[in-house]
Amino acid sequence: MSSHPAVQLTQDLVRVDTVNPPGQEEACARLLAERLAKSGFEIELSEIAPGRPNLVARLRGTSCKPALCFSGHLDTVPLGAESWTRPPLAGEIHDGRISGRGTTDMKGGIAAFIVAAETYAGATERVADIVLMLSASEETGCQGAAAIAESRGKYGKIGAFVVAEPTANAVMHGHKGATWARLSAKGRTAHGSMPDLGVNAIYKLADAVRIIRAFRFSEDPHPLLGVPSLNVGTITGGQNVNSVPDTASLMLDLRTVWPRSTDRILKQIASAIGPDIDISQQLSVPSLATDIDDPWVKRVEQLVESVTGASQKPSAATFFTDGAILREAFDLAPTILLGPGEPSLAHQTDEWCSVDRIEEACAMYKLIIEDWQRSA
Repeated sequence: MSSHPAVQLTQDLVRVDTVNPPGQEEACARLLAERLAKSGFEIELSEIAPGRPNLVARLRGTSCKPALCFSGHLDTVPLGAESWTRPPLAGEIHDGRISGRGTTDMKGGIAAFIVAAETYAGATERVADIVLMLSASEETGCQGAAAIAESRGKYGKIGAFVVAEPTANAVMHGHKGATWARLSAKGRTAHGSMPDLGVNAIYKLADAVRIIRAFRFSEDPHPLLGVPSLNVGTITGGQNVNSVPDTASLMLDLRTVWPRSTDRILKQIASAIGPDIDISQQLSVPSLATDIDDPWVKRVEQLVESVTGASQKPSAATFFTDGAILREAFDLAPTILLGPGEPSLAHQTDEWCSVDRIEEACAMYKLIIEDWQRSA
C-alpha cells in the first residue's frame, strides 16, 4: 500500500462513480472543490447540465505573467459488458497497481497534479497563477471544455497547458482530432418473401461499408500526427426480420490530422460512396499539434527526463482530448499531454494505473510548476 497523497486521492476519485453517460460528475467535482478551497484556491463550479459541473480552481500569484494550467476530465467511459477481475469502483491496490475505471484515464493524472499544486499553495512566495481546469463530459465530445472555452474571457491569459491524459509519463506533443458522422440509407419496404418488390436499405449501406473499408487517404502523412483513420463503430437497420428494411444507418469515426479540412474529407468519402447515402456530421473535435521546438516544451522535456530517465521524442496520441479546444480558445498556448496512465489501458476492462507512475507524475508536475515560477 502507498501512503503517497496522490495515490490516496486517486483511490478516492475512482470510488466516485462518474461513468458517462450519464456523467454524474457533481460529487467528484465538489469533493475536489472543498479540498482545493482549504488550500487557498479560488473555486468556480459551473454546470453544463444539471448535476454536471466544470470545476475551475485558481491559485493566485503576485505577477502578471500568464498562468500555467493543468487540465483533466472527471467523467469516465462505461464499465462494459465484460466482468472485471477486481471491483471497478473500489480503487484497490495490488502488485503496485491501482485497479478501477478511470485510474488510467484519467483520475490518476488529476490526483497527481492536484497534489503537486497543493504543494505550491504552501509556498511562501507565489509568482504566477496556477489554474486547474477539470471538465465534465469529455468522453462524449468535450462539451465541458467547450463551455470553458466559451467563457474564456473571465479566466485571463493562459501561458501553457499540461493535459494529464494517459501517456505513461512521456511528453506527447499533440493528438488526432475526431469527427463522428452518421451515414444513412433509405429503401422501400416489402414483404420478406418478396424482396424484389422492395429496395433493401441495409444492402445500400453494406456497399458503402465496403467502400469505406477500402478508402485510402491520398495526402502525405503529417510529420507528427500521421494519417487520418476511419472506423465504422455502430450499424443499425430494419425493424423486423420478415420485411425488406427501408432504413439503415451507421456511425463513422473519423480521426483527423491538422491541417486537413474535415469538410473536405467528408466530401471525398461522399463522392466515393455515391449519392444514395446521406452523411450528417454529429461531432467534431480538432486535432492538436504543438511546436516541438517551443522553448517551454523543450524545458518540460528536460524536466521529465530528469525524473524518468527516458529520452523524450516527438510523439502524438491517437485519441482526442480537451487540450485542442482549450488551446484554440487561449491564443494557441503551447499544450502538451503528460500523465501517468497507460494509453493502451484507456477504456479497457480491468483498467489500472501504476502506483509508481502516479508518484512519478506528481514529482514531474511539481518541477514544471517550479520552472514556471522561476521564469516568471
